Amino acid sequence: MNRSRWMYGDRTDSAFQKGVAEFVSVALEHRRVSDDPMIFCPCRDCSNVKRWTDIHMIEDHLYRRGFRPDYET
Repeated sequence: MNRSRWMYGDRTDSAFQKGVAEFVSVALEHRRVSDDPMIFCPCRDCSNVKRWTDIHMIEDHLYRRGFRPDYET
């Protein structure tokens, strides 16, 4: 999957929605194995610096704000 295409494209597009779902899945798995309840939010405003426990908040941020411009992982 070409990340730059889905990460910065139309947020109503199915590729973007699948990408957000993939991010959520990976973030939840990382939280489980790392035993850290906090997840970095890669939205434009949080810029992968702010951390939250609520994955639904992060998902909402991504749909409303999109990924930060240089986010890759």
